[in-house]
Amino acid sequence: MMCYFFTMSEHYHHGNLRQALLAEGLKMLNREGVAAFSLRKLAQRLRVSHSAPYRHFKDKEDLLRGIVEESTSKFRSALEASVGEPGNSGEERKKDPKDKLVQLGLGYVKFYLENPEVLTLFSLLTDEKAFLQGKLSRGGKAPLPGGAGCGSSSLDELSSDEGFELFRRIAREAAPFHPELSEREILLGYWSKVHGLAAILVSMKNFIPPGELESMLERVLRTPF
Repeated sequence: MMCYFFTMSEHYHHGNLRQALLAEGLKMLNREGVAAFSLRKLAQRLRVSHSAPYRHFKDKEDLLRGIVEESTSKFRSALEASVGEPGNSGEERKKDPKDKLVQLGLGYVKFYLENPEVLTLFSLLTDEKAFLQGKLSRGGKAPLPGGAGCGSSSLDELSSDEGFELFRRIAREAAPFHPELSEREILLGYWSKVHGLAAILVSMKNFIPPGELESMLERVLRTPF
């Protein structure tokens, strides 16, 4: 009888090391932060050679960029699907701007409940703004996602992020229903609300019983800011 032995390195060599680096790298960032993050430690964690990660990422910053871009893409896709944006798998695009704003909020909160490590990542990246602007920027702008505050003070700067621009567009559509508020005030109020809900429910998982989560969130999201 012949026996075959495969090392972890050989297993990853056949195509899934890049994804494993992104997934485990995200976990490591959550545990240790940007400063302590290294490809060597990540390779040890995955039980591959120290040189193996360099087949997929040229250096630490390249891997960090990959983690940020993948997390941002998933976040943006979840938001688009929640309101049925063209090209996504969500329901037919809702006509009522107020309903779209509620559905967008539900998509926002549910994404973070399903991906709590991404919420931590985005908060971490905001805290590490100076590092990221120096190391991860492209064309002078750090690729920070809308869900984290983006490290920007200008609406024009924020609008370069597609996830935030979706928020802005739907808030603009809902503006006639809030004549007493400016666009910036609608954005601030609603963004603060959904991000606060996500942060609370990620840290207090049983605050809302699972069977009541969606209905309670929808009632809360339909209330005034």
